[in-house]
Amino acid sequence: MTALTTTLDPTPSHAAPALLRVVIADDHPVYRDGIARALLDRGRRYRIVGETGDGEVALRLIARHRPDVALLDLRMPTLDGLEILRRLRRDGIHVPVVLLSAFVQPEIVDQALTAGAAGYLSKDAPREEILAALEAAALRGRVIPDATQAQPPLIPAERALLQLLRDGWTAGELPALTGLDAGTIERHLLDAGVKLGSRGIDDTLSRAVARGLLD
Repeated sequence: MTALTTTLDPTPSHAAPALLRVVIADDHPVYRDGIARALLDRGRRYRIVGETGDGEVALRLIARHRPDVALLDLRMPTLDGLEILRRLRRDGIHVPVVLLSAFVQPEIVDQALTAGAAGYLSKDAPREEILAALEAAALRGRVIPDATQAQPPLIPAERALLQLLRDGWTAGELPALTGLDAGTIERHLLDAGVKLGSRGIDDTLSRAVARGLLD
């Protein structure tokens, strides 16, 4: 699986512009409006040049406006976010794209980054994390943000357990694989979830993958 990068490239291709022009595409109006409000609350830092809930419209908006960054839902009518990204790259349009999804599946994350996405985040990520991703993408960094590095890192045991889960083993199989008792495994996974701000094992695994914490 493609390794995910957790920090910005130390030598970005250019400085981020003082005003970030953004296209937002999400077919859930309430969620889309929430992101738009979060951007506009930053005063003059962001300008929304296009907003839609339809994939084909999003593709046209990005091609027309060439924004500094585009924030796209993975699942939308007519075209999904991944197909939009592929068509942009096919047409030589290299606008940085951050994808959002309700379900951060490792194989989809891998496909997105291979296709050229600047980042891939869960839709339940904090607003500040999403805004940080947009800022990082505008710098042409690979942006699976690490929440400004404020969270403590996963310890080796936590990482090892999550990597086994990512590789397809079930939680019930972990004691036999690791030699740890079920209570210790549960405690390690709960601790990892607290560090990542997640809810449940699946969410913990998704966040660890999306933030590049696993090998």
